Amino acid sequence: MDLSDYITAVTAQMRCKRARAPVAKELAAHIEDQKRVYVEAGLDHTWAEAEAVRQMGDAKEVGRQLDRIHRPRMDVKTLTLVGIFSLSACFLQNMVVVAQSNGEIAAGRAAFTTLSVFLGVLLMTGILFVDYTWLEKRPLAVWIVLLLTAMVPVERIVGRECGAEIIQYLLLALFLPAYAGVICYYRKKRWLGLFLCLIWLAVGILVFYFCSGRFFSVMTIGLTGILLLVFCVVKGWFDISKHPALLALALMVGGGICVFSVYILKWRGGYQGARLEALWNGGWENSYIAEEMRRILQNLQMVGGSKISFPWEGASAFLLLMEKLGIAVAALAAAGLAMMFVLMAAGVRKQKNVFGGILGAACLLGLLLPTILHILCNFALIPYCEAVIPFLFPGWTANAVCYTLLGLYLSVYRNTDVAA
Repeated sequence: MDLSDYITAVTAQMRCKRARAPVAKELAAHIEDQKRVYVEAGLDHTWAEAEAVRQMGDAKEVGRQLDRIHRPRMDVKTLTLVGIFSLSACFLQNMVVVAQSNGEIAAGRAAFTTLSVFLGVLLMTGILFVDYTWLEKRPLAVWIVLLLTAMVPVERIVGRECGAEIIQYLLLALFLPAYAGVICYYRKKRWLGLFLCLIWLAVGILVFYFCSGRFFSVMTIGLTGILLLVFCVVKGWFDISKHPALLALALMVGGGICVFSVYILKWRGGYQGARLEALWNGGWENSYIAEEMRRILQNLQMVGGSKISFPWEGASAFLLLMEKLGIAVAALAAAGLAMMFVLMAAGVRKQKNVFGGILGAACLLGLLLPTILHILCNFALIPYCEAVIPFLFPGWTANAVCYTLLGLYLSVYRNTDVAA
């Protein structure tokens, strides 16, 4: 059996078609290396190849072993946690909606709360079976299309409220995955690539800020994009010195924040300027909402809760959970989320494909950072803001964002041993 026939026989045993090409390339390289050794020892080329092939072992047995190794697999632990949280989300999100409506809620609205979770799970299931590597093939095209879509006046087409939700979904669910492709595309350009990644991030932030007006959401995604860049630099994927690169990032990002802040305060003004001034001066600490949150926090019970008047909404979902069900239940929910994030981080570390690692990290950061900000906000440690927390924040957009990022992460994990 010659080299070509042997590789064909081995890969024929592999059920995952995407894994066949990289395996065939690896086998051919190994056999050629062994053949070269035999030729240098004096064997004829034909005999050297035959001996190198023979030493590889039975083609069918080798193929079956490789099939077990190189095939899609599920992150069962994370998927199990997501399933448990999804079942709980139907109750928890409905609790937020009931509190938001002051206890008066129609059965239809409760059904829609459950339906949004169910459709989110369906969305995640569909995404996790899609080959995520298509994002790597035309990253700049995907990024530019995303920015152009954000600039389309969708509010005039589908209405103001629906249009705002579409822009929010594009920002929170698709911005980071698309930006992961941009980073992967430019990383081989070293210092120039790092600079271009920052330029594209700044462009994306400005486009979504002027198109949505969601100051906090845009700034959160911007910070997440910067953390993703830092992660890639630390991993060595830009092939540049880490400490100078991190210092350069800090200087460029700091300068950009200063310029943007001056623009908001001096020229933009209005509501966003007032919010920025309050943040800078610490005025938010004496606001009505912050004081009410502290009052609730001081009266929390370990188990069970009480009915306290407060303008409940999705942004205060974690505080509502503590107030209605007690500290113990909220701590259990936080521990479950922390476990899910730890499992996702472990999955990112296992990635052999660089783009898989970047995309997995983007999905993790896209869920983790808003969760941290949401909890800090609900403890009145930072200004009140609409940070989305997975499984607790109700609404079509919040669920779609959560399950889209989870689906992309699970797709990355599923193809850990498949993607080259």
